[in-house]
Amino acid sequence: MSGSPDAITQSHWRMIGMFTLPAARGQGIAKAIIPKALQYARGEAAKTGKTFVATIAVEHDNPAAVGLYKKCGFETIIEEPWFLNRPRIALLMRYLPPSETDKASAEQT
Repeated sequence: MSGSPDAITQSHWRMIGMFTLPAARGQGIAKAIIPKALQYARGEAAKTGKTFVATIAVEHDNPAAVGLYKKCGFETIIEEPWFLNRPRIALLMRYLPPSETDKASAEQT
């Protein structure tokens, strides 16, 4: 791969965490924010003419977060060990726009 920015064909956006106060959880706040963030990132990628890609990493033992991201169109692409202060497993999830999600579901059946 060339070091030239023109050689890069993807605009990769990584969501680096989504946190809400305990009292605010379950009210749909994160579910409303995530599509707006994805819309913004998709627009920025379009301005450059590059393919839009979005990912997020989440601990596997956080079912609320995993479920939220799945509802927002993310799918797990890899599980890997993640050691900061304790051993755990991280899920790397990639966003699939609705048309790609439909294709992936059809391919699995």
